[in-house]
Amino acid sequence: MIAAELIRDAGYWGGGNLLDVARLLVYFSWARLAWRCSRNVENHRWTPVARFALGAGFVSMAMF
Repeated sequence: MIAAELIRDAGYWGGGNLLDVARLLVYFSWARLAWRCSRNVENHRWTPVARFALGAGFVSMAMF
């Protein structure tokens, strides 16, 4: 996030945007795997908690 802003300040808008897209893709890939594994717990009450946290993290990542 900081590197993307530094690249934008240097005048390379495309490079900063590319870093932001790469960051979102890495987070989305990790979140997708974590979502699929969230049911693999002994106490199934934690599944919705984990999924809510993943969704909130993705929204937060997309906003900033």
